[in-house]
Amino acid sequence: MSAANFVPDTSVSGGETIVLKNVTRRYGNFTAIDRLSLQVEAGEFISFLGPSGSGKSTTLMMIAGFETPDGGSIAIGGRDVTAVPPYRRNIGMVFQNYALFPHLTVAENIGFSLKQRGVAKPEIATQVRRALDLVRLGEYGTRYPQQLSGGQQQRIAIARAIIFNPPVLLMDEPLSALDKQLREEMQLEIKHLHQRLGITFVYVTHDQREALVMSDRVAVMDRGKVEQLASPADLYGAPANRFVASFVGEANFIAVDTVEAAPGGRWVAHLQGTVLHAASGNPADKVCMVRPEKIMLSPSGIPAPAPNALDATVQEVVFMGEATRCVLTLAAGGQTIVAKRTQRADMPPLHPGQQLQASWLPDDTCVF
Repeated sequence: MSAANFVPDTSVSGGETIVLKNVTRRYGNFTAIDRLSLQVEAGEFISFLGPSGSGKSTTLMMIAGFETPDGGSIAIGGRDVTAVPPYRRNIGMVFQNYALFPHLTVAENIGFSLKQRGVAKPEIATQVRRALDLVRLGEYGTRYPQQLSGGQQQRIAIARAIIFNPPVLLMDEPLSALDKQLREEMQLEIKHLHQRLGITFVYVTHDQREALVMSDRVAVMDRGKVEQLASPADLYGAPANRFVASFVGEANFIAVDTVEAAPGGRWVAHLQGTVLHAASGNPADKVCMVRPEKIMLSPSGIPAPAPNALDATVQEVVFMGEATRCVLTLAAGGQTIVAKRTQRADMPPLHPGQQLQASWLPDDTCVF
C-alpha cells in the first residue's frame, strides 16, 4: 500500500463484521476447533472466554491469519480472508507480551507500521500524536519501552495497533502480565477506548470478570466449541448449561428428584417434598442452580422471604470484607451450598451450628 492511497487516522468511522462458518482446526489427531460458527457484529466488543485449551487463542489466530483453518471459512467485512495472509487483512493485533522494539522510542514503535507503508514523516508524527493522546500517554513519545511500566507498555502496544486505522482490533490476553489493580484499571481504559473508536474488538481472556466488565457479548468456549454466546448479564443470569454456570461466576448446584415443565417456559423441581421454581434452563441432569449472592438467610419457623426455601444448618462463616461467605448444609439430602451476604450493621451475626432457612427467587433459578 502506498502513501498516496493510505490515509491513516485514529478517528475510525466504524468496524467490520467477522463471520466464521464451520471453522475447524486440527493438530494431528487433536481437534482444537470443531466446526465453529459465529458472527461478530461491526463495532462490537466480543470476548472469547474459556479455560486453557478451549480453543479461544486458536480462533483469534485464525481470524488474524497466523493459523489456517483445516475446514470452513472466515470473512471480514464481507470479504473471504480464509487464505489471505495476515498483512493483507488490515487488522490490528495486540499480544500478551507487548512485542515492542526495545531499541526504538515509543513514537518510533507506534509509527513503525506507517513507516513500512511509506507514509511521509510529517504525517507519521501527526498520527503518532493522535494515537498517544488516545491512550493518554501524550508526553511519552521520546521514552523507550524499558522506561515504562507494564501498563504503559500495553497502552503503547494498543496505540501501535490502531494507528493505521484498522476496522478490527484483536487482543490476545493483553493484561495477563499485570497486577490486579493495574489490570482492573486497564480493563476500563480498553472499554473506553472501544467506545471512542467504534471499531470491532475481539478479545481473548481466561478471566471471567474481565470478559464481563468489558464486553458487549461473550463467547464461552470449551474443547473447541462455543458453549454459549450472549451478553454478560444473560451469561451470568441464564447460563445455557452447567459448564457455563460454573465457569462464569460461582454457582450452587442442588440435585433434585424430579423436574417438570411449567407454563410460560418455566420449570418446577421437587426435592424431598419441597417444590422449587425455576425461570430457565434445560433439565437434562435434574439440577437446580442458584448464585450464592441471590440466597437470602432468615430464621427458621417463620415464612421465608422468597418462594424457593430450604432448611439449612450453618457449617462455616468467613468474613470477606464487603461480604460474608456462609457454607450451609441442607436438611434435604445433606447437600452443601454457599451463600454470600453483604455486610450491614443491622444484620445479626451468623455462627456454625445455627439453624435457618435459605431462600431465593424463581427468577434467580436455573435447572440443568
